[in-house]
Amino acid sequence: MPAASPIIHDPVQHGPTLTQTYAHARPGDARNDGIPPEVADRLTEITAMADLSARSYGAEINGLIESRNSSLADLEIYKRSCRDAHLHPDEREVARLQARVDRATRTLKLANEELKKFPATLPSLAQACASLIGKLQRSGDMIIAHGDVAIPKGATVESIRANIDELLAQRDQLDTALPPIDEARNQLRRDFDRLAGDGIGIDLEVNVSDLSGRGRPPAVRLSLPKERVAHTRSDNPGYPPSVTSAVGIVAAVLGDQIWKVIDDQITAFYAANKHLVRTEAERRKEIAQIDAKVLDLSRVEAQLGWDAIASGGKASFRADLDARVVLGIA
Repeated sequence: MPAASPIIHDPVQHGPTLTQTYAHARPGDARNDGIPPEVADRLTEITAMADLSARSYGAEINGLIESRNSSLADLEIYKRSCRDAHLHPDEREVARLQARVDRATRTLKLANEELKKFPATLPSLAQACASLIGKLQRSGDMIIAHGDVAIPKGATVESIRANIDELLAQRDQLDTALPPIDEARNQLRRDFDRLAGDGIGIDLEVNVSDLSGRGRPPAVRLSLPKERVAHTRSDNPGYPPSVTSAVGIVAAVLGDQIWKVIDDQITAFYAANKHLVRTEAERRKEIAQIDAKVLDLSRVEAQLGWDAIASGGKASFRADLDARVVLGIA
């Protein structure tokens, strides 16, 4: 008799919980030296919430695994009983049982896909908070509670996140801000000169010092722009392999005309994009101002999350929320 298909047993396994990993983050513990009570309270609460969520989700996954295994078992038992009784399995019953297995498998697959996203939310944020406290304690830095956070009238988590996203988009633009036109022109001029042989261009040398009465012609040497040949080994390491550059010759011969076209394009481009031009000092200053605004809004977002929890609601912290604002550290 052929062996029945194996029933898969793969329950979710759990290691030490976050609370166990950083169990000393509780008010009054001697190892909490230097942690303000309100900060320690938040660390304790967020690690406990992360553990509870992970255990609840793990229990749900294990329940789906048991359901899938039970459906598989029912199908195998039915087939085996038919074989033992020398009966042909009813096709409709096999289809019904197989459909149960397929539904349970699809549900488990979807749940596992969600589980892959799960560690990137509350547990990872709780771990980031615990790591931050540990780092500050090891470095000896003073941990100072930020204090009360003023909530703007009508503010919601969604509206605050929308404002943060808008500021971050502005910051991204500053990361690619244009340098002043003179800096851009000088850089492009250096790049252009390299095409013509790093400023050497076409060099013609005529040696007339060795002329003699025997009618010997003067020595003539013509140097043309070169470009290195990539991925080619040279017999002489001091002289990398190169070939005459056709582009370099054109750049050397028609350099003034070509550069005028380039310069006209630079001028036109900058005239149309004046709002993107920043000196490095201006760029750094604006980025610092945006970062300060994002930090303030993130503190409001975190406080809204804690207020929701205090009111019996669900934690809704983003995984990438700064651990400092979650813990209320200045």
